[in-house]
Amino acid sequence: MASGTESASPAKAAAPVGSPVQASGMLTLKGPEMGAWWALADASSGVVWRLESSSPEQLARWRQWQNRRVEVQGTTHGTYLSNPRLQVTGSSLKGE
Repeated sequence: MASGTESASPAKAAAPVGSPVQASGMLTLKGPEMGAWWALADASSGVVWRLESSSPEQLARWRQWQNRRVEVQGTTHGTYLSNPRLQVTGSSLKGE
C-alpha cells in the first residue's frame, strides 16, 4: 500500500548533507502545536520533507501558504524521525 512512498524516501534521505534540492508539493503543518513542524509532500517523488528555516519572514509566509502548493529550494540536512530534512533557502507559491 505505502511501498511507493517508502521506496522514494531512502533515496532522497541518502543524498549527502548539503546537496541542493528543489521540490514542489503541498505545504502542511505536522504534529501537535508545541512540537509542530513544516512539511512538504513532494508531488513528483512522494517524499515528505521536514522543512527548516531560521527566517521569521519565511515562516510567516508559510503560515499564509499552509495547505497550498509551493516550491522550495534548499540543501539536505540529514534526517529526523525518518523524514529527510531540508534547510530552505527560498520558497514561492506554485503557479503564482
